[in-house]
This record gives sequence, C-alpha cells and structure tokens, in this order.
Amino acid sequence: MPQLILANSERIAAIVDDYKPVGTDADFPDVLADLDVDVDELPDDVVEYGRVRVGETEESRTRLLAELEDMIYEKGDVTPHRMDEKFLLRFLRARHFKLNASYKLFVNYYRFRENHPDYYTINPLDLSFIADSEVLSVLPYKEQTGRRILIYKLGNWDTNEFDISEILKASLATLELGILEPIAQILGGVVIFDMNGFTLQHAYQITPKVVSTIFDLIVVCRFLIAFTLVGEKNK
Repeated sequence: MPQLILANSERIAAIVDDYKPVGTDADFPDVLADLDVDVDELPDDVVEYGRVRVGETEESRTRLLAELEDMIYEKGDVTPHRMDEKFLLRFLRARHFKLNASYKLFVNYYRFRENHPDYYTINPLDLSFIADSEVLSVLPYKEQTGRRILIYKLGNWDTNEFDISEILKASLATLELGILEPIAQILGGVVIFDMNGFTLQHAYQITPKVVSTIFDLIVVCRFLIAFTLVGEKNK
C-alpha cells in the first residue's frame, strides 16, 4: 500500500525530483509494481464475494457505470479530474453498487479535495519521517481473507517533531494508493489503532478543527470495511 512510498522513498527519488500533483494511477510506477493493480482476473472467491456482498456482476457493473457517469454530468455538482471506468468503479464498489450512495460518495470525495487542496499537493519524500517513526505502517502481508492491514501506533508520535496534520496527510496518501488494488476495492481493509502510549499530550493536539478534518476524511475513505481497536491501559 502507499506506505511503500513512505518507507522506500529512495526508490522513487527520481520520480519525485520533478514532483507535481498527479491524477492517474500510472503516476507512481515503482509503487504500483508492489501493488496488485494489474490483476487480469480476480480470484474466484473475491468475485463471489463481490457478487454476494457487494452486488457486482457484469450486468450491474456495465449498467451502473453508465448511469453514474450520466448522473455526474447531469447534476454537475463537482468538476472531476477523472471520469474513466476504472476510477468510477471504486465508488460503486465502495457503496455496494447503489447508484445514489455512490454518487454521494463521489461528490464528498471531490468536495474534500476542494476544501483541502494541501492534501493533494504532497511530495511523498516529505512524508518519509512518518514511516520512520512507525506511527503509520502497512503490514507486508494480508489477513486471512485477503485484506490489507494498516496499523496506527499513536504512542510513537512525538508531538514535538510533527503535528497531526502530517499524520492525516500520510493516511490519505496511503489510502489513495491502497484503493488502486481491485481486490481492496471489493474486500476493503483492516485498520488497527494501537493506543499503547497515547497520552494527554497527544490528545491535546486533537483540536475541534482537526476533528472536523478527520470526519471529512472518514467520509471519503470509507472503503475500509473492517476496523479493529487494540491497546492496553498505561500502567
């Protein structure tokens, strides 16, 4: 997942030397090489999960992609930077092929982009310290059902070194790249919050403005369908 950019930033140094905001999946070729984005055929169990739990069939995919595209153009609520089928399919899968819900997610996604442009003009090299601190990481393996696992160890966060906005930006970069995987679009992912070492000093950084941004971020990143909270009380 996107943590590959953060943890292996030297691999993409040549790419980001002339960094500019990007809008297509192919803008991170080295990262994509480590992601399952070029799956010609999804595993049978994933296809079956998509059919039963997500409502994805060849017929529903073809019909609803066309209907979603028409709705976006007809309503004109946002100005998207992409309208290809691969991109639109993410929103349909995230909302179990329900047209109105998929459209609402699409609009919320672009409103977040409009309200937080600084989250989409990030040089990945500038976020490498997040990986080094191990506040946010993606495990190199998947859980038993095939989902990616994202772990937050907030007790590792040194508030004197960086603020929570940097963690949120790294989170969005991670999720944006993770959702490039078709399997992740169908199965979702797992987020684990390890609260060991989380103190009042950390809590003081979470202002009302930060809470508002977090809620906005959750709205546009709700393709993650499994959440687990773990941790022990400080002794």
